[in-house]
Amino acid sequence: SSSMCCQSMSPISESFNSYKTMTVIAFSSITGYLMYFYFGIEYALPKETLFIPLFLRSFGYVMIAICFLTVLSRVPFQHFFQAVSVQSFVSAGFGGALGTAILGHALNGAMKKNAMLLGAGLDHVNPFISRISVGELYGAVQQQALMVSMKELYGWLILLALFCLLVFLVYESDIRPYKVLHPTYRSIRRFVKHELRMDKKLEATG
Repeated sequence: SSSMCCQSMSPISESFNSYKTMTVIAFSSITGYLMYFYFGIEYALPKETLFIPLFLRSFGYVMIAICFLTVLSRVPFQHFFQAVSVQSFVSAGFGGALGTAILGHALNGAMKKNAMLLGAGLDHVNPFISRISVGELYGAVQQQALMVSMKELYGWLILLALFCLLVFLVYESDIRPYKVLHPTYRSIRRFVKHELRMDKKLEATG
């Protein structure tokens, strides 16, 4: 019976490991998308160059959605439809709106800060500014502030993505001291057998 149980559990563990690998690949794809825009974004960026980052982002989102929906298959049947409804509502409903609102608010704050920093030295004291019209100068400041703010925002998102990826890799690897804090039953059984063997030797010699 134990062999049959092990045989039945082996495909489950293999599929679970495959979904962990898919999750790592998905997070890596999204991180690659963020890095592409961080290092390559500019004001005159041609549309043809957006094919690779958009493909990476869509590929990562689809793989994460597949993994989440597959994990929901472990939910008991009486709660399955509620779990699917909550997951769909979060992913397709307010999840995108919440993320867009947070990023939009962060971009507006970064734009104001960078525009203030970039325009600090643009006054009538500067002799080069007097040759440029106010409208042209204002447009240049806003353009540079937008590029700097987007790079700053993408940088913070890259750090967040790398942190999440590192936490996931450490959690699923043997680096974390899980077995030290929670020893396995095999190590406990081996320790008990060793102690019993030592007690028998002491009794025999005594």
